Amino acid sequence: RYQTYHNLKTEDYTPSREVSSDSLLKRIFLLGDIAAGKESEILKYAGTEARLLGEKSIVLFLGDQVDRNQFGKLNNKVENALRERLKPYKGLEEKSFFIPGDKDWGRIGPKAIDEQEAFLQDELSENFKFVPDDGCSGPKVIELADSLVLIAVNSAWLLSDWDEYRQVNESCDLRTREQFYYELHDEIKKYYRTHNVIVAMHHPVMSAGYRGGYFSFNNHIFPIKFKEQRVPLPLPGIGSVATFFRSKIGSRQDLIHPQYREFSNRMEDFKRDYPGLIFVSAHEQSLQYIKNKAKHYIIS
Repeated sequence: RYQTYHNLKTEDYTPSREVSSDSLLKRIFLLGDIAAGKESEILKYAGTEARLLGEKSIVLFLGDQVDRNQFGKLNNKVENALRERLKPYKGLEEKSFFIPGDKDWGRIGPKAIDEQEAFLQDELSENFKFVPDDGCSGPKVIELADSLVLIAVNSAWLLSDWDEYRQVNESCDLRTREQFYYELHDEIKKYYRTHNVIVAMHHPVMSAGYRGGYFSFNNHIFPIKFKEQRVPLPLPGIGSVATFFRSKIGSRQDLIHPQYREFSNRMEDFKRDYPGLIFVSAHEQSLQYIKNKAKHYIIS
């Protein structure tokens, strides 16, 4: 709900170096929804910081690297935009991981993920890692350090309407959502007692933003935002109707939707059985940290 920004051009702004101490195991840079394209300074800053930390840095892109439906219809504009966004991460390819989001998934699902993965690895760097790959569900386990493990999940796969995608599970080991939850439980159980476990996916399990049913005054007045518009179009009556719909019924991308609630509840079961898990996600285009007892949720 709260969008926190630093003005990186402020003359007296000095980033802290305390995290680069010898006691630091890893620093993970969480970057979500970079297709929004308005925070290029933040992308540059994060890339610079990650390079300064060297082997101790991990860069995790949490989905929506491109706008909806761009891949599957590749063109120079799409490729150049993504290439530009990732310029600050040249030299960090082996430390960079990409997770699919709903906009990456778009309306053609696994095919769009395959094309984005192919572009990243064939055109930019073979060391970029798309996790889980092939548009499948995961969970994909990456051991980042002796006591730190990342479990990547394709939440777009979980929340999509499979009737729209004939080949949704064609190249995947897991073919049902129940198989996925069973496998995820096994992986969490395997590492829980010996590692700090981070579960990463695009869609948040809990949110204090508009996806979670919390709306600001601006949401009522400016329900529609176009990238090309510097000044959003005010639609106060329509905005209030839209926010009411999203808070009571919602789309498949909102926490109130029955399928999203099922996903959220299943993930919450893991948090209850394994306190201390850290869930990281994006989707809200805001920065949130929610701590509930031993439960940690980060949206970036």
